Amino acid sequence: MPPCAYHRRSSVVPALVLAIFLFWLSGSIDAASLPPPVPQAGPNDFQNATIVDVQRSKRIVPNGRWFAVHQFTIELTVKMGGQNYEGEFDTVVVDLVHELESSKGQTAQVRIKGKEMEVKLVSGHSLKAHLISK
Repeated sequence: MPPCAYHRRSSVVPALVLAIFLFWLSGSIDAASLPPPVPQAGPNDFQNATIVDVQRSKRIVPNGRWFAVHQFTIELTVKMGGQNYEGEFDTVVVDLVHELESSKGQTAQVRIKGKEMEVKLVSGHSLKAHLISK
C-alpha cells in the first residue's frame, strides 16, 4: 500500500468522528433549549373536585371471641367537571370518617379510573372508593 493512501485513510476517520460528535452536540443543545411540553390532563391524572356530600353508616363487626370492631361504610359524592360521582368504601379508621365529614364543600384531588375513584384530601390522606354512580 502506498504511503499516501494510508495517510489519507487515517485523516478521514478523525474528521468523521469529529463531524458525528458536532452533529450530536448540536442536536442535544437544540433539545435542551426547547421548553418542556405542557402536560395534558388525561384520564389517569388527578383533577380538582369538590366534596358535595358524605354519608356514613356504622355497624359492629365481631372480631374474635371477645372483641368487636366498628366498621363504617362511607358514601362520598364529589362534583368534578360539572358532573357528580358517587363512591362507596368501608373503613375502621374513625379519624378518616371525621375528616371526610368536616371536608364537605372543600376541594380534593380525584381520579376516576374504570369503576374506582381515588380521592386525595387536603390533609394528604388518600382513599379508594368503588364507583357506584356517575
